[in-house]
Amino acid sequence: MFYVNQNIIPMKHILCPTFIALLFVHCVQAAEVPFIELKGHTGFIRTIQFSTDGKRITTTGDSEIRLWDAESGKELYAITGQHHQLSRDGKKIALTSDAGTHIWDAELGKKICTLPEKFREFFFSPDRKKIMTWRDSNGPYQIWDAESGKELCTLTLQSENWSGYFPTFTPDGKKIRIVDGVGGITGNDSKIRFFDAETGKELELPARYNGFSPDGKKMFSWSDRSEVRIWDDETGKELFVLPGTFGGFSPDGKRVFTWNEGKTRIWDADSGEELYVLTGVYIKFSPDGKKIVTRSYDTIDGNDDETIWTYDAESYKELYTLKGKFVNFTRDGKTTVTSAKDRNTRLWDDESGKEFLLAGSYDDSSSDGKKIVTVAGNGTRVWDLESGKDLWLHGSFQYFSPGGTIIVMSTLEYDEQDMSYEIYYIYHTESGRELALTGEFSGFSPDGTKIVSVGGGTHIWDAETGKKLHTLTGIGGFSPDGKKIVTIGDNNTHVWDAESGKELHVFSGTSRGFTPDGRLMTTLRYGSRNDTIRTWDISAIMEDNQ
Repeated sequence: MFYVNQNIIPMKHILCPTFIALLFVHCVQAAEVPFIELKGHTGFIRTIQFSTDGKRITTTGDSEIRLWDAESGKELYAITGQHHQLSRDGKKIALTSDAGTHIWDAELGKKICTLPEKFREFFFSPDRKKIMTWRDSNGPYQIWDAESGKELCTLTLQSENWSGYFPTFTPDGKKIRIVDGVGGITGNDSKIRFFDAETGKELELPARYNGFSPDGKKMFSWSDRSEVRIWDDETGKELFVLPGTFGGFSPDGKRVFTWNEGKTRIWDADSGEELYVLTGVYIKFSPDGKKIVTRSYDTIDGNDDETIWTYDAESYKELYTLKGKFVNFTRDGKTTVTSAKDRNTRLWDDESGKEFLLAGSYDDSSSDGKKIVTVAGNGTRVWDLESGKDLWLHGSFQYFSPGGTIIVMSTLEYDEQDMSYEIYYIYHTESGRELALTGEFSGFSPDGTKIVSVGGGTHIWDAETGKKLHTLTGIGGFSPDGKKIVTIGDNNTHVWDAESGKELHVFSGTSRGFTPDGRLMTTLRYGSRNDTIRTWDISAIMEDNQ
């Protein structure tokens, strides 16, 4: 993917998903690279996908699904079918045909079983022993044994509030989690329900919200009676009941936190034994897991002294108190961020205890924690903690460059043809100087010294001066090391030198994926009658360009 401060950029002209894998390429001219054509399909190719171990390639087209050896290009088998899905480990494949839904052994090319109906939506359980099918979001959801094809159970809820919301298997494949309620997953009327994946029987959990411990071995629920119940996820046995409202598990899953009457109680997650009582309502752990943060509790009459307590996560010793109502941490985890009723932000250095008062509500920080973004009124402010300077910027904050020296803002514009689209603005965080770009912002180079935008080609800019360095054919972005730029255009894949802008190599077709080790790459070239799939061995190319 493009390297853009760990975020994918939402934009009007979205890049082709098949381009994502291009960024791992070091290549030579197409004629110099050995390749193998995957011959067998006729007509339009819909999908090309490597298996997770990179040893096989699955392709779909002309009502057939074919499996290939990625090294030799030899066709292992072909199956007549349409929509398909691989299990997570790539060892089973499910597909549809007019005769029903079929499950095959993806390694042997042998049919395992057939389900009696043609389903368009289905997926395997994590252990690939079961498969779930459904017709639409209102169900019913049917669970089948993926070896015998026998129907295990059907889930049908009679509630008018039935919503579906993407049912999922639990990690062990033994239960199914479904959100039921018109309020959606965050609505007041919603409820998360669990079912036994073998029998379809609903698990009786008297709860408003249910979830799992970090290791997935325990399940929790809490009710209006201010009771927290901890369950063994393997047996479904209730382990113990704790007083209070659920707060959370510790990151290692060994402790449970509940709160009531303005106190946070810490319990042993195995025995239910109370370990300690902290002042304040549990909020969260610090990013390094060494601190626990609680806050004062709103009383019935609305009075709140807005106090935040910080404790050592091992000894439970109180370290210090802060003022504020809400708590966050900068991205480097070294600064605690609090906000209060006055909608201002306070930063507290965890080592020195020094306080910084910033106007506006906290939004984000740069990766080194030295730049802070707050929202105040209709504007966005960017603060430099070392110099104390701040910038007022127009629009909504998007993200920082890797080094934090550039900030990307956006506004939503409207026109008659396109109901809405985003306009991006690029600023230096120290001077506030705006960089004017051609096209739509797409991303930074990994070191943050260059910017890429798209529109009428791919444009490369110097992030410091705003000078345009290159305009390249096609749509693309930087390789992970920042030394090359890869674009797709004219049904070809182009590789460019990021410094000189010189075109280095061209592959016939557009890239459709790589093996996990980056050694083999597939391309697809569209033809008037038949599409052409090629697998390129790029290991020698990587050696030649070192």
